[in-house]
Amino acid sequence: MNTLKLVKTIIVLGILIAGIYFASQYYVGYKDDKLKNEIWSQVNEVFNGQDKICDGSISRVQVRQDNISNHSFGEDCSGLVEYYKRLSGGFELVQARKNIQNIDIINWTSSNMGYKISTTSNYFNINQNIPSIDEAYEGAFDYLTSENPASNGYVAGVSQRIQNIPSLSNDYYSMKQVSTLQNNGIPFIENGYWKVFYTGNGYEYNVALNSDVKQKEFWKIFGFSTLGLLLLSFVFLYNPKSKKKQVD
Repeated sequence: MNTLKLVKTIIVLGILIAGIYFASQYYVGYKDDKLKNEIWSQVNEVFNGQDKICDGSISRVQVRQDNISNHSFGEDCSGLVEYYKRLSGGFELVQARKNIQNIDIINWTSSNMGYKISTTSNYFNINQNIPSIDEAYEGAFDYLTSENPASNGYVAGVSQRIQNIPSLSNDYYSMKQVSTLQNNGIPFIENGYWKVFYTGNGYEYNVALNSDVKQKEFWKIFGFSTLGLLLLSFVFLYNPKSKKKQVD
């Protein structure tokens, strides 16, 4: 092979390898966009066009009466004349909120409660229909799931789908926990008769790209394609008949 032909061959191979490089970049970039849209489609399917959804359940509650001075840390017991510690039951809620970048998932659990009026007063018992403890928890649950404009989006039966959001993943993307969600003080729902406390804990997630996996796939495609090109080039350029004539 003369020098000119060798130079032309190297130039052609360089152009082809550059083409393979950019084609490999295009492929993983296209796949990146597709998989990112795919995982967000799975998230949006859970939310069904809303930015906030919640689901929950409620059961009969068991409590014991206690002194107000023994209230749990962070509870605002102002206005209460009777105080009850929750032993079991009550309500549980799971709430998910999303924006263009992050998804928050919070679990709310009912806690203790108290009355603003004495339930042992004959006057009140005769003249007013004081809600029972179960009715107080039911009222708080109804407010959180339907009456509170800030907590709209109640959809029965989606709690498991909300809980599955952190496990969503594909070849390039997964849900990454980025922070813990905390509340200042213990929130509560109240009316003129009672105050029901509830606690929450949750995490903030975002859709995270696994750049290592993406880069490995790029180099795998680029490497095997380049190797295939070099092998094909060797087959086409190698001419044993030509060598045999030169030897003769």
